[in-house]
Amino acid sequence: MRNVTLKQLRAFVMIAKEGSFTRAAARLNQSQSTLTLQIRELEAEVGLKLLHRTTRSVEPTSAGAGFLPLADRLLDELSNAVEDLHALARGERGSVAVVAGASVISLVVAPSIATLAMSFPGISVRILEDIGDAVVRRVAAGEADFGLASIAQPSNEMESWFLLRDQAGILCAKSHPLARKRKLTWKDLTRFPFASLAQGTSLRTTLEKHPEVAAALPKPSYEASSISALVAIVEQGAGFALLPSVAAIPATRQNLVFRAVHEPDMFRELHFVSSRRRTLTPAARQVASAILAQLDAVRRLRNAEISMAASELDSLRKALDPRKL
Repeated sequence: MRNVTLKQLRAFVMIAKEGSFTRAAARLNQSQSTLTLQIRELEAEVGLKLLHRTTRSVEPTSAGAGFLPLADRLLDELSNAVEDLHALARGERGSVAVVAGASVISLVVAPSIATLAMSFPGISVRILEDIGDAVVRRVAAGEADFGLASIAQPSNEMESWFLLRDQAGILCAKSHPLARKRKLTWKDLTRFPFASLAQGTSLRTTLEKHPEVAAALPKPSYEASSISALVAIVEQGAGFALLPSVAAIPATRQNLVFRAVHEPDMFRELHFVSSRRRTLTPAARQVASAILAQLDAVRRLRNAEISMAASELDSLRKALDPRKL
């Protein structure tokens, strides 16, 4: 098939189906002379007559009749394959991997994917859960297309955009003594048992590095590896939980409240990280844009204790614009 062209195959299939050069030329928006030349070149290439011409009609020869369904299927499969590529280019299909912490997954990633699925059902998303530096490492290693990381160190290999910062505080029962204080400080927490995420998580690392906060906080009475475990501890009345406000929002319910802690105010930052070595696919850009939209919704929540940098978000939105590809 060195010199057989798609135009020749389309011409042969259309003429064989229509039984007429005139009707085939009209369907393909080409002249009859052009189709005649294409069929002549195709027959010369394969060394066989494929069409039998009479004064009234055109019919496939025995060789042409056997070749027709194969050529027709080949054109259909090629058309479908090209359409798949166009869908990938438009961001309508593809596979995307996202890595983030449990609280961000629960409040931001999962809802955004659910919304995205209604408009782009052809995009599949794999969610990886990790924390801190591990998020950045997994993106750098190519395990994820992008990540939402609380720790983002400048790097020649990684690109980072600041998304938001949320204030540290406690999740506790409404009946807890700390829930009734008008303004909470870190010193107020010293005499109560509390639960915390394991060492290495972004908020705990931030608090332990601050001398005033570290001096006020005793060692946690309980440690957990997930937000859901912390919430369960609080619900059982075993103490309060230290959490950033974004992590606490899903857990605030009828009997639980989140209270920001002051003097000093402590914050956890969230960054969008991607690799400079790999361009985000159109599908990954669609997922990232949906996540940004969900972040806007989170920002509008009452008592979220969240601040976002509008200029940084605008810069990221421009970078995710599919027209930049």
